[in-house]
Amino acid sequence: AGMGILSALGFTFEDEHGQQLSPCGENLGHVKKVRIPASIPDVVIQIACDVQNTLYGPSGAAYVYAPQKGASPEQVGFLDKGLRNFADTLFNTTGRSVSDIPGTGAAGGIAAGLLSFFNVELIQGIEMIINASELKGKIKEAGLIITGEGRIDNQSGEGKVVGYMAALAMQHHIPCIAVCGQSELDAASEMQLGLKKIIALKDENGSVEYAMAEAESLLIKKLSAYLINQ
Repeated sequence: AGMGILSALGFTFEDEHGQQLSPCGENLGHVKKVRIPASIPDVVIQIACDVQNTLYGPSGAAYVYAPQKGASPEQVGFLDKGLRNFADTLFNTTGRSVSDIPGTGAAGGIAAGLLSFFNVELIQGIEMIINASELKGKIKEAGLIITGEGRIDNQSGEGKVVGYMAALAMQHHIPCIAVCGQSELDAASEMQLGLKKIIALKDENGSVEYAMAEAESLLIKKLSAYLINQ
């Protein structure tokens, strides 16, 4: 929720007893006071953000993204409760609510803390990268677009790189495939997203551990097999 960045900028966090807390997810639910440094730089901070999720709740950081990182249902509930508490503490400190702002649920809620104390602009990350790399001009010469993500699911079309690249490919009538560690989409959903094919390193009956350990060889094997047959 931005605790780490705020800590690096001189902010400190205390529990109800005035004890200073380390800036980590485990302590989100214990933060009752935020101490602001004497001097805060008067700058505009641009945050690259690709999703519209709010900080907490069913569409928030914990419930949507923590399971992708291996969190159990119990850990997800714990983190969501912590994010709610941290948002309340930020509001009590600044008088500004960040809990309903789209994008504050991205990257563990990192924008929430910064929005509370700084002049922040949330910018779509993929747009920033595409403009900087001049990709839209270069893509016209491509015969195939290969994109990817750690896990492809129903969130992949919500402003993330895979969904954006698939849409861009369709605009230019270029086939687009995606490589991922694991996919939760069926063939119909792949087509709806605009992808010709999703190549998942984890097989249906395989383990995540094996896919991670053999990621390089699986990537070469599966991608080569697909391209050879085209």
